[in-house]
Amino acid sequence: MRSNASFVAGIALLFATLLGLPLPAAAATDHWVVAFTDDFDACTGETVEVTGIQRIVEQVTVDGTGREHISFTRHTQGTGVGKVSGAMYVLIDTVTRSEVTIGTDGDTVVTDRSVARFVRKGEPVEGDDLLAHLISTTTIAPDGTMTTVIRLKSVVCR
Repeated sequence: MRSNASFVAGIALLFATLLGLPLPAAAATDHWVVAFTDDFDACTGETVEVTGIQRIVEQVTVDGTGREHISFTRHTQGTGVGKVSGAMYVLIDTVTRSEVTIGTDGDTVVTDRSVARFVRKGEPVEGDDLLAHLISTTTIAPDGTMTTVIRLKSVVCR
């Protein structure tokens, strides 16, 4: 997969509460649905434009000491058509684990572990489905500057 623009957009929404909005005394839950269109590289070597949605649910709680606890889930689904073959593809990406830490320098760091499946429908070719395990780290500085690094733990075409 070449681009992480849709992921960054989702994270930006996820941390809107950390970038200036007051936090609740006990707990708050927010839900977002984010539409996206992005290009992905298939195991067959062709580029596929995928359109879909991300569903994001965030829960922020504040404990008795005032410390914030943030958890969220994100589920992405989309479909696309191969630009060369015309084959149909399905994208499913789910965050399997998310950790949020607030550093002593004021940076907020979000580390996600996710599993992405990019499946070519019809299965005419062996090895045309992609399975990727990703680790992404998004750092939000106190001034609101955001950077994201995505590391692939494994990518398998099968």
